[in-house]
Amino acid sequence: MHRETEQLRCKYIEGIKNDIEISKAELDQVKIEVNEKKNKIDFDNPWWLQLLIYTNDNGFYENFINKVKGDFITSLSVNSLSCLTYEIQRNIDKQELTRKEIYTELNDIAKFPDLFCVRNVADCCLQSNKNVGSGSCNFCNFERRLELYELMLFSQRCFQSSENEKVSGLRLETEMEKLFKVILSFAKTIDASLSILNQGKEYMKYVDALKKEFKCLRIQFLFYYRQLQLLDELNMCTMRVQLKQNSEENSYTLDGQKLTQYRLLYESEKEAASLELAKRKGQLLYLQNLATVQTDQEGYNHEICPICVDKLGVQWAVFNCGHCICCQCLVELQKHPVSNARCQVIKCPVCRTANNHVSIVVTKQKKPDSFDAHITYKGSHSTKIGAIVRRILWIHEQDSSSKVLVFSSWHTVLNLLSLALKENNVVFRILQGGGNKFQAYLEEFKQSLSINVLLLPIQAGAKGLNIIEATHVIFVEPVLNIGEELQAVGRVHRIGQTKLTFIHRFIICDTIEEKIVEFFKDKQDKSQVEPGYSMTLGDITSLIA
Repeated sequence: MHRETEQLRCKYIEGIKNDIEISKAELDQVKIEVNEKKNKIDFDNPWWLQLLIYTNDNGFYENFINKVKGDFITSLSVNSLSCLTYEIQRNIDKQELTRKEIYTELNDIAKFPDLFCVRNVADCCLQSNKNVGSGSCNFCNFERRLELYELMLFSQRCFQSSENEKVSGLRLETEMEKLFKVILSFAKTIDASLSILNQGKEYMKYVDALKKEFKCLRIQFLFYYRQLQLLDELNMCTMRVQLKQNSEENSYTLDGQKLTQYRLLYESEKEAASLELAKRKGQLLYLQNLATVQTDQEGYNHEICPICVDKLGVQWAVFNCGHCICCQCLVELQKHPVSNARCQVIKCPVCRTANNHVSIVVTKQKKPDSFDAHITYKGSHSTKIGAIVRRILWIHEQDSSSKVLVFSSWHTVLNLLSLALKENNVVFRILQGGGNKFQAYLEEFKQSLSINVLLLPIQAGAKGLNIIEATHVIFVEPVLNIGEELQAVGRVHRIGQTKLTFIHRFIICDTIEEKIVEFFKDKQDKSQVEPGYSMTLGDITSLIA
């Protein structure tokens, strides 16, 4: 057991350990590059100091001051050579000292944390109402040190997105970096020595390397912090609830006097969760049962009721366990419920599973009354998708050479319909997008005898096309723009068409689709709809009211 537990622990933090090793290798490589560039620079007699002295001795210092003030606004004192030299050296020394301190503290937090360290950091900054950097643990101290070092390398432009939240913007150049670039640029204008220019260029490369190193330091720290979070999660998951001792304040310990209270609470929650789980399982079984139930195309279920042994017919009840009975037997069972500790239930006559009244699902299959009801199709699809597939199969049954255009306002619906057609071995093409593929599919539909169905979005396919090869037009849903509908019909019903054309509209009863149809029907009866008619806000309000 202990070996398995340890294996699970190792597996849980294996990913973050790999991330730490990879980021550490990257940081070590960048650190080597930084040290190589640092070794090329003479810090004892720095290039910028040589240049400032040369500028002052040769009477160029006033020109240098004007260039600095003209290029950017600085808080540094540039009027005095001694003050400027002091400010620059102080910033460089502070930056180098902070970098050394960061590596020293990074080595401390890089050690694999023990349980005491995990708990200490968890109490400090892992709580939901605290952020790293706001406490006093090693990680918070390192975060503050890292933020200080970041301000030495970058000038951050921040903006406030809300009252209590500050979001950092772009990382810009610091005043020191801008000053070094001005010094280097000024050195070129006064023909400074080549050694000074080379030292200046090497120093700017060194600054860029420090920025790259900082990003690696930040990533390394975040991985160490994530490792600590995972260890804290493991600690919380394996922590056992225990009785509270005198003067203990831990939230994971229980007062002995409240043990019965908590036991009843947890038992109640367990029972409620078990009922909810049973309900969800019942819904799953119900859906699985619907997928496998043997119903004909008229919605008639030929399965036998286990009580009265009659066929279930077009309406039956489904229990949580997935077993089905007819509705007449369900009514009789409801008259004789079984009482348990909390409520009255009905037991399944097959497996004796207890079912609450509200968890029993009654399903009713509506008998189709259309002329294509005898057509069978493969798959379990929605009512509308199934009806469209059945209609297309019926059209091909009447005339195998008939070509059908299917219009929809939704690309998702066309994709679902394409899956249903493919399942029923109907060869089709779908026009989405544009370009050469659009034209190729269109010509293929026109000329091929085996491709009889073309799926088109109403917005793209209703204008500018001549498809008189098709004789049937199917609208998957009502079209809000009557002009687009007329344009779609005009693809087949136009000059050159020698065959009868048929329009098929599919409407779901008792939905907004039916309201849309009635709305435009009333408008057409009153001759109020023109090809360019657009719905007003009042029209839309009347539909959804």
